[in-house]
Amino acid sequence: PLNVLINPGDQGEKSRYAAYQSWEALLKTALKRDAAGAKFNLSMDASAELPAVRARNYDIIVAPSHIIGAAVRFGYTPVVGSPEATQAVLVAMQSNPASNFGQTKGQKLGLTQQDSVTTYLMRGEVNANNSSIKQQYSSTYHSRYQDALYACMQLSQCDVVAVERATYDRWLAAKQPVKMIMASKPAPGMSIAVKDGIDLTASTLRNSLLAVAKTSSET
Repeated sequence: PLNVLINPGDQGEKSRYAAYQSWEALLKTALKRDAAGAKFNLSMDASAELPAVRARNYDIIVAPSHIIGAAVRFGYTPVVGSPEATQAVLVAMQSNPASNFGQTKGQKLGLTQQDSVTTYLMRGEVNANNSSIKQQYSSTYHSRYQDALYACMQLSQCDVVAVERATYDRWLAAKQPVKMIMASKPAPGMSIAVKDGIDLTASTLRNSLLAVAKTSSET
């Protein structure tokens, strides 16, 4: 039986499970008979899953780009990816006097988990500015969920936080008093990869997924 990992990213508990169910349903439809007896695993922590990916414990992986990138180095082939890109943004309350990255030096930073895609992207932007998170910020607070970082700012435990652009846009739509300080370059969104050497080839799964997508669009 196939062993499948699904990591929906840094979403809230409810959104995370809804995304997991959608990916699970998509794969079950595409896999057809190969889905019989398959074990679907909902991942809550990229830090725990990356060693399992390196050990090739999963046959199919659905995850953000940095996990797929790690999987490719350890014998997986990418199949398809979501057309939606991921972008990390550095956000502060409007009352924060900082208006650019340099002016946030010495402030308190809020991040998602250490191996989340948002943290990866923000760390890359900080490095591109010839600094490091430890050098730039006086303290770092980690949360499993992005929405919890807004509460972190409200409670003055964080001065700035790094979240996905979609989360920031949702906060703006809800009239939250936030502003963007810096944005990362867009990265690929969720993708699917298949372990090399199993009976199910990447091309077979890709064709099945495209067929499911075509049928869905026609209906």
